[in-house]
Amino acid sequence: MDACVGKVLDTLYDLDLGQNTIILYTSDHGEMAGAHRMWTKHNMYEQSVCVPLIVRLPDDRDAGTVQDHLIEHLDLYPTLAELCNLPAPKNIQGRSFAPLLCNETYEPREYVYSEYDFCHSVFTQDDRYVGKPPILMVRTDRWKLNYLSWARSELFDLEKDPNEFTNVVDELGNAWIVRKLTEIAERMYSL
Repeated sequence: MDACVGKVLDTLYDLDLGQNTIILYTSDHGEMAGAHRMWTKHNMYEQSVCVPLIVRLPDDRDAGTVQDHLIEHLDLYPTLAELCNLPAPKNIQGRSFAPLLCNETYEPREYVYSEYDFCHSVFTQDDRYVGKPPILMVRTDRWKLNYLSWARSELFDLEKDPNEFTNVVDELGNAWIVRKLTEIAERMYSL
């Protein structure tokens, strides 16, 4: 992958387009690569839902700076529109993170949301989950809820358990966060 990206970048510079091109590198999903004894992407563990996002502005401003914020793919379009001084439609769900790239005041997202609809022959040979409502995920900086309307949900405290080994959904002290994140999941799913 690095070599292929390098070829694209070399061509960009060979054509003298490097100083007026925004470069954005990302992917559509992560891979489990053996984590949680899984090799597929069909779940809501961090290895599957987190993806790379590398942005390089034309003037190489702050090259190599690493940021740790919750960003969704929905945010790419309004961000690129703003960076290119183009209007973004008012009715889109994404929000620009251009201020973050330009060292301006940026209000981070409170949460990110994802959903996964079950496919044939993904989890089991008998397709027992096909036709069921999707898994809905709501993640904040600290908490992640994997909401299943038809089964027991999962709640992970990512500060204490970044590898998502301990489901704390049933701990009484967490009822408030389960309620809050469930409300967000159900609201987002209905959009």
